[in-house]
Amino acid sequence: MALWTLLLVQFTFLYLGTQGQGGPIVEVGVGSTVRGVEEFMPNSNKPVYNFMGIPFAAPPINNLRFQPPQEIPLWTGELDGTDYGDICPNAFPWLPAISENCLFLNVWTPSTSQNSNMAVMVWMAGGGLQFGDGDIYEGTELAALEDVVVVTFNFRVGVLGFLTMGDSNAPGNVGILDQRMAFQWVQRHIQSFGGNPDAVTIFGESAGAMSVSYHLVSPMSRGLYLRAIGQSGVSTSCGTMCVVPTEVAVNRSFVIAQSVGCPQRDSAGVIACLRNLDWEDIEDHSFEYLPGPYMDGTFFTDFPLSTYSTGEFNRVDYLLGFNHDEGYMALGDLEPNRENIAALIRDNLAATYPENLDAIHQACMDVYVDYDSMVTDEDYERAYSYLLGDRGFAGPSHDVARKHSIHARTFLYLFNHRPQWLDLPAWVTAVHASDIPYVFGEPFTDSLLEFNEAGRALSRQMMTYWANFAKTGDPNGNGLPVWPQVNCSSSHHMELVENPRAGERFQTARMTLWMDTIPALDTSRIYRGMPWACPS
Repeated sequence: MALWTLLLVQFTFLYLGTQGQGGPIVEVGVGSTVRGVEEFMPNSNKPVYNFMGIPFAAPPINNLRFQPPQEIPLWTGELDGTDYGDICPNAFPWLPAISENCLFLNVWTPSTSQNSNMAVMVWMAGGGLQFGDGDIYEGTELAALEDVVVVTFNFRVGVLGFLTMGDSNAPGNVGILDQRMAFQWVQRHIQSFGGNPDAVTIFGESAGAMSVSYHLVSPMSRGLYLRAIGQSGVSTSCGTMCVVPTEVAVNRSFVIAQSVGCPQRDSAGVIACLRNLDWEDIEDHSFEYLPGPYMDGTFFTDFPLSTYSTGEFNRVDYLLGFNHDEGYMALGDLEPNRENIAALIRDNLAATYPENLDAIHQACMDVYVDYDSMVTDEDYERAYSYLLGDRGFAGPSHDVARKHSIHARTFLYLFNHRPQWLDLPAWVTAVHASDIPYVFGEPFTDSLLEFNEAGRALSRQMMTYWANFAKTGDPNGNGLPVWPQVNCSSSHHMELVENPRAGERFQTARMTLWMDTIPALDTSRIYRGMPWACPS
């Protein structure tokens, strides 16, 4: 259910703007121009100029499959930027316009004057690092209403983005390096589109937010952005996108290779075999094995939780948060009840906490399960949903926020608005990915989704909060309710509801469990940080 809801939310962004006549032209370099389209919000005469399908790296084909992205010189003459480029191969081969020649970006700007000096917001798509692309997000409304330049882009996902041999044959993490290459292109050329390369904010949701957090802990990305926004995801959350040790990633890659008919045991032989296969045969196994990032020693010089524990991350302004019911969509076909809740929780913990599991399991039971007061199956469904959401999103977000706040301005939010367009149980409000339309201003488009006046008002406030942060490093201003900064000992946050309000603590017992209790009980610590406390 989570997957299809995410796809529904994302695909409704397609073609929401109205195109005007003519085509704006921007000179990106000497002898290199790009022609775009002029777009308008519904019922607006303010133009936004959209340039699509701009290549930011060489096509990762043939011998460049599984290799880091390579720089590409600017084109000669006029580039047709009136349509999106192909999207990268992913776990959904039935999607249109897929090819390995997919490293393209898109720009929306209210002004093509190089002197405009507007803040730039560079978006990274979610999709578990197994699917997702920049073409399904419309930047027209955010650019028009907030006077910012919006950039989206594609990057390699799944097996093609994250298979590794741990050596030069397939160094791995190339999907993340694609992101970094897009940032570098923005630094060099965004001024041509009215953007300020010294005021770039990277932002994303789910795997896109995890990606934001990857770049926060990597010295290789330092200086490529000024600020960061993460919606539902941090790099310290150890799920399918957890940064794993080299041997884990390499062993997984050999298993993937064998499953597609490449049984060689030497890395050169495996990669030669894989390069002879069609991408469909390779990406078909992404969901089966869920390849992701690993500790390569170059992009990741340490595991993210260790980096955050030592304070060696990129100390930029950071706005991050989570949705109230992140765990609900992860329930899938599970039916928690009084009889199975203890086993479900234990099974969920077992892979991550191989040592001292009994104590960690009991700590979770103490916080989430009260057999005396929990009577209905819905009570147990809600409890397990909260555990999943806290473990994957709320707990890690609180932990990262307090650690980041010691070194840079940090703002935390809880999105708690119930969309009209989702059929949910009465106890559920904001599920995973339901915040995206509000950030991109979808209520102000001819959307397939339904929004009431409260939803439109909240969207307008969220867009302004996000844009204020991109412009100044502080979301406050414009008569908005005051959003307090996080400090280490008290996780101040903004609750994004019909009438946004500041809060001091969210579910203290649950957050303490994931930030302090479980780290103290977890004796395995294979690739996680040590227990941590706020400085006195």
